Amino acid sequence: LNQRGGYRALLHGSMVELSILTFTNQTASDLLSNRAACYVDEQHHLQGASQVPLCTPQDVVRMAAAVETRSVRGTKMNDTSSRSHCIAVFTLSVLNPAGSVRTSRLNFFDMMGSERFKGQNSAHDSSKSSKASMGGFEGIYANLSLSQLMASVDLAAKQRRSGKKITGDKSMIDMLLTKMLMGSLAGSALTAMITCLSQSPRNGEESYLSLKYGEGMARLLKAPVMQPARPLKGILAAARKRHKECSAIMARGVQGKYQARREAEVAQLSHDIELLELLKPKNIELPSL
Repeated sequence: LNQRGGYRALLHGSMVELSILTFTNQTASDLLSNRAACYVDEQHHLQGASQVPLCTPQDVVRMAAAVETRSVRGTKMNDTSSRSHCIAVFTLSVLNPAGSVRTSRLNFFDMMGSERFKGQNSAHDSSKSSKASMGGFEGIYANLSLSQLMASVDLAAKQRRSGKKITGDKSMIDMLLTKMLMGSLAGSALTAMITCLSQSPRNGEESYLSLKYGEGMARLLKAPVMQPARPLKGILAAARKRHKECSAIMARGVQGKYQARREAEVAQLSHDIELLELLKPKNIELPSL
């Protein structure tokens, strides 16, 4: 807990990787908790992922080391190719002297690159089906998720220029990557992108396509808006109420995969309540709502 000038602040970090088994079985694995399953909630935030307190530079270094556990696999183009998208989330919660909390998130996405299946730059054995190996299937996922992301960017840019409310498109495949990036697509987040290019002449076409991808992202212009500060007393009361409701539902039992999602929601609410309690000044009554 950092305290200065009447302000109290907490910083936490999370790290997950997004991978796919089937198009209806996309997974978010917690790299800070033995690859436990976590989810993306309706606000497009991680749900059920570990949130590690970050108090010193050493804490950040230890969290960053978790990236070494990310899924990798050798291909014809790279001996240690990343086989998933990796996301690091830093959550900053600040309580002001008036008793209101502002929560800001910094999301860092390290995306798996697209892959070719034919030609001299093929990442896999071109004499076999792209679905013949897990590596090939992972490449299909990377290509599909990046393609769907760009389709979402194009749609959001078009709707923003026309002044329409930014919405999804029913024709698009529901991808976890796009869900996590909705703050940049439809929200008011400040967004930047770094594009990695190869200097090798043989990779000229790939470099050109990467630049085209970056050009598309650059069309997503918007005015960032600061997150509102809300009364801590109200947030804490709402979190406790929701936690009680979800715990009761979970105790009764939920069928199939929804039980795991409900457990993740309860775990997330428990962490949020703990965080808010830490922010609350001891022996000081918060202002009434």
